[in-house]
Amino acid sequence: MSLSKRLTAICRMVPAGCVPADIGTDHAAVPIELLRSGKCTRALACDVLEGPLSAARENIARAGLSDRIGVWLSDGFQALPEGAYDAAVICGMGGQTIRRILEGRPADRRLLKALVLSPQSEQEELRAYLRAEGFRIEGEDLILEEGKFYPVIRAVPAEEPPGPSDAAPETDDAAADAAPDPLTQRALDRFGPCLIRGAHPLLPEYLDRRERVLNGIAEGLEKAASGEGAGPRAAARRAEIGAELELIALSRKLWKEHEAWKT
Repeated sequence: MSLSKRLTAICRMVPAGCVPADIGTDHAAVPIELLRSGKCTRALACDVLEGPLSAARENIARAGLSDRIGVWLSDGFQALPEGAYDAAVICGMGGQTIRRILEGRPADRRLLKALVLSPQSEQEELRAYLRAEGFRIEGEDLILEEGKFYPVIRAVPAEEPPGPSDAAPETDDAAADAAPDPLTQRALDRFGPCLIRGAHPLLPEYLDRRERVLNGIAEGLEKAASGEGAGPRAAARRAEIGAELELIALSRKLWKEHEAWKT
């Protein structure tokens, strides 16, 4: 089974030696690769739908791993046995959906050594939630595949010592330890503390693309100013766009500063 760039990055983020529960496993590509590579010796493949699980069982059996990858029909962690896993992979969902899954079994969540997450949306909200719940974002990657950007986040309990990551750029320790001001914290949550502080090479392109999209929306609102564009809803949307453009400008500035430090 050939992995996409995104799934390859996700597998790189999973800590060696853990027992991951792959939530929303689809065809079980991630747990199969983790065992084939020797990075993990056991894993759980979980999905809320029987259809994907049937395909997962076939792929796992074809790989000769049925005795080491457990297959579970489960909404998030709900049906999983306690203590059967110590890490979680949750990818291909919106940030709010990932949050709902993490909140489903709070006691189990506290025992996890690592979370590997790839939110399709609501990244700022998810990163802020992780901070509030006592997780530290230890590493991040940004993947461009078939014209789309995919963030990958590895979070660990805040009390855990920093661990090695073969997928995330190094960050400036002094900058990472300093408490940021509220606007900087929003920028870090929106576009990724490790992506910014590690001067990830793809982040400027991602920021440029997002800026173009927002400017296009703003221009459309301006053209409609005599109609709906003059209403309170459009005004609120223009304010949201202005706030995000400010975060983009700040993130670009911070990225350039950290990129200069690296060189």
